[in-house]
Amino acid sequence: MVGKTKIAATLIAEMFSDKRIVIPETKNMLSMLDSADVAMERMVIFLDDIDRLIGAGGISDGALRRLVSKGNHVIATIRAAEYDRYRPADQLRSPEWDTLSAFERVFLRRDLTESELERLSLAVADPEIRSRVTQVGIGEYVGAAMHIAETLRLGPSVNPVGYALVVGAADWHRAGMDPPVPATALSDLAAQHLSAKDRVVLADDDIFDAGLKWATRDINPKVSLIQRELQDSFVVFEYALDILTVEQNPIPDANWSYLIERAKPAELIRIGFTARVTYHRADVAERAWRLAVESSNPDAFPRAAINLGALLRASGDLEGALAMYQRAIESGHADAAPMASINLGTLLLRDKGDVGGARAAYQLAINSGHVDAAPRGAFNLGVLLSEIGEVRGARVAYQFAIDSGHFDVSTDAAANLKVLESRRTNQRSAGHSCHKCHAYLRWCHDCAGYGKSGVLIGECSACGGTGLVCSEHGRHWTRATTR
Repeated sequence: MVGKTKIAATLIAEMFSDKRIVIPETKNMLSMLDSADVAMERMVIFLDDIDRLIGAGGISDGALRRLVSKGNHVIATIRAAEYDRYRPADQLRSPEWDTLSAFERVFLRRDLTESELERLSLAVADPEIRSRVTQVGIGEYVGAAMHIAETLRLGPSVNPVGYALVVGAADWHRAGMDPPVPATALSDLAAQHLSAKDRVVLADDDIFDAGLKWATRDINPKVSLIQRELQDSFVVFEYALDILTVEQNPIPDANWSYLIERAKPAELIRIGFTARVTYHRADVAERAWRLAVESSNPDAFPRAAINLGALLRASGDLEGALAMYQRAIESGHADAAPMASINLGTLLLRDKGDVGGARAAYQLAINSGHVDAAPRGAFNLGVLLSEIGEVRGARVAYQFAIDSGHFDVSTDAAANLKVLESRRTNQRSAGHSCHKCHAYLRWCHDCAGYGKSGVLIGECSACGGTGLVCSEHGRHWTRATTR
């Protein structure tokens, strides 16, 4: 046990030594305990490599919040590459992000600190080993990282079929399919990474078996490029997968089609997200998301509809995007409907100039009370109201977003509110006084000091667009109106 797992385990031992610990090993373990009436209260729930446990049939953000409400502490780890793969891009969201965003995140650097380097020098006498640990990290070194990288570099020359089996299996993971890879898929996925001559020999059982033996041979007692998970399935060792993922070699078209045809609805969402965000394949993403929408799966189709709507909007198909957002909203899905409301509001405001429709859509997201969508809806509403001069409403919306404590939105809302307040303060402190009675001026109540009406985005009639009025003489303090 090294790296992030050891750090988490050490912290749990130090901070929660008096509590029982639950370590789920499968996606459905927590739901199985719940259905068996096992009371999980005031425990520590450790989700090591949480990417194995989320997604279709796995742990959801709702389940996490229920566990926390019962006094449990939930701690999870995830590799940086996996975390980055799930992060939203523009208006596209992977379904796993709702779960990951429920956590307070702590990021660990791979580089060793000065004190860690000193401890390494005391613990490891061999300078070559110390150098390797410094280069790749202690976790990766223990996991035979340099040997894995070298084996992958040699693979195409030493054993093309074995190497193709590894890369093909990696395509399964890289595209967003749930591991493990069925043994029956290995040959089909590998074929696209072989020359025409080698594809022919792939059908030879002896050559296939020799390639599989090379791919599964031990690099060290616990590591091989691909590992047999069950009798008829395999997984790519995580560090080998990281290397192949970083290289970002394209996934062949035939493999995209192969995976889409066999994917479950939830996997189709991830395939689409990966294709669009990582590999810039909008065509593949559209195929995957349309199939997920057509599946009518109650959880998958609303999520897919949001992403498909964003994709269609980006391509200029506004009516198609509107239809997708509306379907997601009408589904009533606890997560997808509020997020679709935000996307709909943005489309109506920015692409169609429909201020009223956008305002209603953002309000719908706020009214949902969704932990992520409600603050985002409030922030967007604040921006909209600021732009049309309804400063009082904008202040309320921004304050709602600030009070939510949302890790992302609350800071931006506070910054925007500060701009609003400074504008009003500058107006008030500009030294203006009434030219009739010479009294100091106050903010105009009709436009909240903004100077514009909230309907026509024109000059406020009460203050003449200045944002300031005299308590006794109204707008008649200006030189223009006293002539």
